[in-house]
Amino acid sequence: MLCVETGASGLRTAKAFGKEFRLPATVVNGYIESKSELPRFGQLGCGGFVVLGRHGEFVAARTVPSYLDRGALAFAAVEALLAGLGVQRSTPATGGGGGGGEGKGSAAAAPLLLAAVAHAQMDREHEGLADAADALRQQRSLASLRRLRREWAEHCAHEEALFEQHDFAGHRSRGDLAGTASHVKHHRALLASMDAAVQSCEEGAECSRGGCCAPGLVSDESVRRILGELQQHGDVYDAAYVGRLG
Repeated sequence: MLCVETGASGLRTAKAFGKEFRLPATVVNGYIESKSELPRFGQLGCGGFVVLGRHGEFVAARTVPSYLDRGALAFAAVEALLAGLGVQRSTPATGGGGGGGEGKGSAAAAPLLLAAVAHAQMDREHEGLADAADALRQQRSLASLRRLRREWAEHCAHEEALFEQHDFAGHRSRGDLAGTASHVKHHRALLASMDAAVQSCEEGAECSRGGCCAPGLVSDESVRRILGELQQHGDVYDAAYVGRLG
């Protein structure tokens, strides 16, 4: 396990990870001392994983697909590489939430639950997003989808401005190697997902632009996907800055 931050900041983060995740003795918890030793093959973690062999050789400099692009399928790719190295897969923990909703006729999207991040403006906006998401979940209307898209775009802009202001995770100073790079990319991916759902709904409903008849409903699948991605964003990305934006 390697913290891709340098110097004293990297040491602090590595120590925090060690305490939070209670790493077993079989896991090496490290950080990077100097910027000159940073990897040159792009954003890691959510953007891909580095896999080393038992002798320290590079088995994969960056795995594909990435977690950012394909979610849990990214871990399957890593597990396949590890299996080839003789690493036995551990029994997966039982997940909560919507883990069992892949079959046909699965339940409606779960409510969006965004934890507080100890920043007044962000917490207010998260509450607004949860309200907009609930309206979409219940109404499945084009208007509710557009509302959620508008509030998400505004929230992303405000959040990224805070990253810039505080240089959080090197957002301003580290360029493509900033710890926020995958966070911002996921902002764009979610906007694209919402835009695609809006377009699909508009094309599937006569007169939806003109307002002369009721627009088509947003599909259940689109609602589940969008709210699931929003929940993932809160759980994975927003949790990283709790209490760290002033």
